[in-house]
Amino acid sequence: MENIIIIDLGTTGVKAALINKKGELIAHAYKTYSINAKNERIEQHPEEWWQSTINAISEISEKAKSINGIILSGQMQNLIALSKKGMQIPAILYSDTRARKEAIIIEQIIGQEELIRVTGNIQDASSLLAKLLWLRENEPDMYAQTDRILFGAHDFIAWKLTNNEFTDFTTLSTTGLLDIKNNNYAYSFIDALGIQRNLLPPLIHAGHLDGLVTRNAALATGLPEGTPVYHGSGDVGSTTIGAGAGMPGSISCYLGTSGWIAATTLENFADPKKGIYNLRHPDSIKVIKVGPMLMAAGNIEWAINVIGNTEKTTREKYKAFNDEVIASKSSKLIYLPYLVGERAPFKDPDARGAFIGIERSTTRGEMYKAILEGVTFAMRSIYEAMVTQDNLSIMSDSGLFSLSGGGAKSPIWPQLIADVFNRKVIVPKEAELAGIWGAYIILGKELGWFSDYSLPRGLLKDYVSFLPISENSKKYEGLYKIFLELYPALKKSFSSLAGIRTNI
Repeated sequence: MENIIIIDLGTTGVKAALINKKGELIAHAYKTYSINAKNERIEQHPEEWWQSTINAISEISEKAKSINGIILSGQMQNLIALSKKGMQIPAILYSDTRARKEAIIIEQIIGQEELIRVTGNIQDASSLLAKLLWLRENEPDMYAQTDRILFGAHDFIAWKLTNNEFTDFTTLSTTGLLDIKNNNYAYSFIDALGIQRNLLPPLIHAGHLDGLVTRNAALATGLPEGTPVYHGSGDVGSTTIGAGAGMPGSISCYLGTSGWIAATTLENFADPKKGIYNLRHPDSIKVIKVGPMLMAAGNIEWAINVIGNTEKTTREKYKAFNDEVIASKSSKLIYLPYLVGERAPFKDPDARGAFIGIERSTTRGEMYKAILEGVTFAMRSIYEAMVTQDNLSIMSDSGLFSLSGGGAKSPIWPQLIADVFNRKVIVPKEAELAGIWGAYIILGKELGWFSDYSLPRGLLKDYVSFLPISENSKKYEGLYKIFLELYPALKKSFSSLAGIRTNI
């Protein structure tokens, strides 16, 4: 196997890359798709994932004489209902919290402690258990016509390519459907809630050969019929590995539309009541501890579209954002980055964003800078919750603190993170492709190219490092303490506002 295509489906678009066995990036492409968000409802149309994937494959496949295999990765915790009559409802995304009533019912039937004991995580309105009940109660005709439920965008693309349905341990980890210690479906919950077992796809390990590209998929994509298709892991697994934290001792900070802090450990589960999730590593004897943010760089996207100059193109808006941050003075305000609620280090779907300290002289650049700082403060609070819970250090003295995702490409953000965390951070080359590189490593491990999930030397040789600036770190220490006080002070108000939103 010499040339492989890697597909990584994010929240806002799909990345495709053509890479050879040596790890040389021959070509890559990025194609966007839309997201429909209204209050607690957040959806996407899976057929848009498919069309964007076709377009991305078309762009890169021309650069290869032969394509020997495909591996897939993507966003997790989606409810994707497949019907023989075709897709009838959009995919319900991980950040959708419409199923609050159903989450309460599940907790009453199963019990919170039992949910935590079996799944290793707290289950709420964002879990698939709750969303499945919501679908059954609110879309009974669609539920009755559903033949299979998939849980990740890459599950769906694998099905489109091969006609076979699977999901992996990592993707299933946060759904409420995985018995995490036994690496199997949580059938006790599934049966107690009356969910049909036949709706659930076979559960497989990352790197599994799902099947071969069908004739119809070949006609749609231009791929050779019969090309092997491998199932990678959900995006947290592939990104953690591709960012250099696939083995114990290193930390990954992902800065996409959503974000997270992640670390690999052995069988050492975090306390999910503190907002830290336990996910199965692609190596199913390991655990990835994750502290998620529902909105990370998504705060910047919101700002440039609402606060920025609407007459500019998207590229111009991001450039203006960076220019205004660089030109702004030291921040005199603090921003809470909880535009759609939060999951760690606290769980509160009612939490919302806020600027604290705006005055008459406040500039747009200062607001922009406060947004970057606020997201970084939130990431630090998640990191500290993870470290506090771990009986052992989750990071060794020689371990990496790496940044990945589109936000890592910022000319400003990595230095700010180094200052706020007061530690050296690195940005590997092509950090926005961490999910791609993670899928490459997963497939390489499956095919015997690599002995473990460490970054190969060829991928680790090129990176940029950022050291903390002492003066900045001292300033941020004071601001961070104020930041930690603000959410608890506003929690009751956020809850009251949620009640008003519900009645509008």
